[in-house]
Amino acid sequence: MKVLQWIHIIPTAIAAWVIVIILGMLTFLFLESLCPPEMMVSGCCMAEWFDPARSILEHFFAGLSALAVVLASTMVAPEKNKLVARIAFIAGTVVVSYMLLVDKSIELSLYSAAIAGGVLGMLLVGPIVSRLYPRPGT
Repeated sequence: MKVLQWIHIIPTAIAAWVIVIILGMLTFLFLESLCPPEMMVSGCCMAEWFDPARSILEHFFAGLSALAVVLASTMVAPEKNKLVARIAFIAGTVVVSYMLLVDKSIELSLYSAAIAGGVLGMLLVGPIVSRLYPRPGT
């Protein structure tokens, strides 16, 4: 049984990441729907409030995705919650660093938001996840 729990860590982390991305896209579509029709130009909202609001959403969901990956990985792990959180954080940092190097359009502030979300996830593992999901060797 423990083997299956260990195997499920990676798909669970990916699922958490995808769920947050989908939630972020739906939130962006909602934000876009708030744009007045006269401010839409070629499918883009030109309202002065739109770009700052979009940026806030991007940063929020970048951090939330990292937080979700760390916490979801930890909740599925059969034991060693803090170690799993650290490994998930390191793996996420490698992935987001690769994305930053490959895609030059990614802002450094989004990278920072993702790192901050991962750090927050690691900090929450001790006081929150360990209480909700007590396991030996945490």
